[in-house]
Amino acid sequence: MSLHDKYARLTPFEIAFPEDSAFSELMVTIRTEAMERGLDPSNLQEFMSLTTVGKAVRDFAAEDERPGVAHRYASLLFHGVSFVAAGSRLFLLETGATRHLIGHSASALPRPPVS
Repeated sequence: MSLHDKYARLTPFEIAFPEDSAFSELMVTIRTEAMERGLDPSNLQEFMSLTTVGKAVRDFAAEDERPGVAHRYASLLFHGVSFVAAGSRLFLLETGATRHLIGHSASALPRPPVS
């Protein structure tokens, strides 16, 4: 059970990767292969070239035959790994605070909060 279960909906990460232990094992395998090959798993192109990632994507997309689906699953996996590597932090904001932050953004690019 996630800490935020009483307060928020499931995150896209929790929907895509409901098995914490299986995802943790996959992350270790990805990191190990990246280290052995001298690749940076935080670089999308290098991440997608990992054999472990290719196998995981094939497993995820086994029954999905839509065009371009492998790239979509690889991107989802990349963002899942990045989310966990960054500490899986979630921020619960009131609706008014969220609207205020979004309304003052000069572009579609996210900005980190100013402390």
